[in-house]
Amino acid sequence: MRHYQFNLNELNFKCLEERSKEISIVTEFDDQIKEEVLQIHLAEGASKEKVEVGFNYLYIETPKNKVLIDAGSGTGQLVNCMKAANIDPLSIDSIIITHADSDHVNGLHEFPNATIYLAHLSWKMWTNKASRDRLNEEFKDALGQLFDTDVILRGIDGRNEFGTKILPNLKERLVLVNEQESFLSYFKMIYTPGHRSDHFAIKINSKPNELIVIADAFRHSFQFNHLDYPSHYDSHAEPWKESLKSIKGLDPDKTALYFGNHISFPGLLHYDKNILVKKD
Repeated sequence: MRHYQFNLNELNFKCLEERSKEISIVTEFDDQIKEEVLQIHLAEGASKEKVEVGFNYLYIETPKNKVLIDAGSGTGQLVNCMKAANIDPLSIDSIIITHADSDHVNGLHEFPNATIYLAHLSWKMWTNKASRDRLNEEFKDALGQLFDTDVILRGIDGRNEFGTKILPNLKERLVLVNEQESFLSYFKMIYTPGHRSDHFAIKINSKPNELIVIADAFRHSFQFNHLDYPSHYDSHAEPWKESLKSIKGLDPDKTALYFGNHISFPGLLHYDKNILVKKD
């Protein structure tokens, strides 16, 4: 499990790897566009068909807070990586949740001292049965193309538990945040549905620099310039496309750094000649 440190002005960042896997990139896309996907992937600098998919998380140390964006899968691997990076999990005082897929929220119990920042809209979606059912249906429709039925059913059980038990039990530790509202001095949540209807990106402003946490808004850098190629992991194609346009609008000068949970380690991207590429 790797970790990578960098700074933006007064903010100290560490990219933390929970795990990774190597896949053939075409397996994540519809059959009729697989060849196009492969050609675009190679044309934008890839050397082979296979790509590393990361499970990366971002730690930020501000002058006042120790912040983790998303809580990992809850397997202990993220905690082990944090310890290797000299971060005490018990020192985390703030966790920001981008959306409620299991690899983003199942580790909440591993950070008992953290205040949890959640979009107000996400709270409403997950604590209301009708909207929770819709979230589960979109999850099943998307991931049913990739996983066996028993895996999907276990996932839905976990999602129901998140909405009916975990969130209510955490209420005393929750701070509900409105879209575009500044919090913890540096952070804003940006609503970016498509991957899931409860998905948010995070904009981190440390003037004159900015970092945009795309979370799962897209999985492969070429998608940012090719909006007709959502993956099997994404629930709604049209909102997905509009959300990528919204993310582009956050960075009109193309100077921001980007962090994606599933971009290959360390999960960082930046613009190079109008193409978003991995930052080594």
